Amino acid sequence: IIVRPIDNTALFARVNSLLRLKMMAEQWIIRETALQDQTILPDHLDMYFGKKCRYSHVMVVGSEDKKIKKLVAPLEEKKYKVIYTKSLQDAESYSDYKKIDLFIVDLDIGHEEALRFSSKLKGAEKNKNTPVLIVGDEKDSDVFVKALEIGCNDYIVYPFNDHEYLARVYTQLKKNKYQQQLEKNYQKSLSLASVDDLTGVSNRRYLYSYLNNMFKEMKVKDQKLAILMMDIDHFKDINDTYGHLIGDEVLIEFSKRLQEQFRDFDLIARYGGDEFIAVIPYVGEMLAVEISGRVRESISDTPFTISVKPHKIDVKISVGLSITDDFDRTSEEVIDEADKSLYEAKRTGRNKLCIAGQSCEK
Repeated sequence: IIVRPIDNTALFARVNSLLRLKMMAEQWIIRETALQDQTILPDHLDMYFGKKCRYSHVMVVGSEDKKIKKLVAPLEEKKYKVIYTKSLQDAESYSDYKKIDLFIVDLDIGHEEALRFSSKLKGAEKNKNTPVLIVGDEKDSDVFVKALEIGCNDYIVYPFNDHEYLARVYTQLKKNKYQQQLEKNYQKSLSLASVDDLTGVSNRRYLYSYLNNMFKEMKVKDQKLAILMMDIDHFKDINDTYGHLIGDEVLIEFSKRLQEQFRDFDLIARYGGDEFIAVIPYVGEMLAVEISGRVRESISDTPFTISVKPHKIDVKISVGLSITDDFDRTSEEVIDEADKSLYEAKRTGRNKLCIAGQSCEK
């Protein structure tokens, strides 16, 4: 729902927010489908969780009693379990130990305070996917845009109709329940057949099944997809010097650092030995190169901790990058292209990035 007169900046921010949500949901569907080796059902995104929404916990944060009552009363009539507070500190403490399904934040607590609180919620692992609904006045349009940009999911403007307000609340709760169900299904479907038992990331078998679905998705949407193939430099020397158990420690830490550098809907897989692949949809060359640089820095800037002397060792990686929008090719062909680029990075001195069809860079 968007009400005229329409502010273009706010419109684009709202659209981007909704697209991020939809992309996230679609990636979980693709992952679940890859595990089950089935086709994506056309009505998969039309599942409804109305019954589950009735038992949702909603937190309202505001500073004025009259406005808090205006926000809380319709929710309680719908039998939602509502917690409300004027204290941001109490709100943070409560959300640390209680699962909240929706945060409603009134800008009357202060614009900067509201944005900071919302950003902190989205940055916490427990709440990163929990929707945030911002409430404010017409004059707050710039703040609404900033809120959507930092990850808040929707906003509503005073004075509002209770039906519109409840519709926005229900929509966010439904999306959240659906997202949780997709993730639950995905986690439930995971098995040794799809996960590398040492590092916990996806394995080679699952990678190809996932890519087959992803290629279809990217072709329909006319988007680009990047594949990063990464290999630890001189990993054999680590095994020879410290033993294979220490080599395993390095691989486990390596995979953890990789997971910290990518988005929730990017895929990381162990391709074999010390070779790992990251699949990054919706990116062009410039952003893919930037991501590659960030990943290499995350590995090389901080020594790896190992359980034997000298207890700290430096690790560096080489990277091969392939970017494609030609999804009539097979996933094997695109991976082979990234693999050849990785080989070129190794051949020309290691600790560098090579892009398919281009020269290498340090």
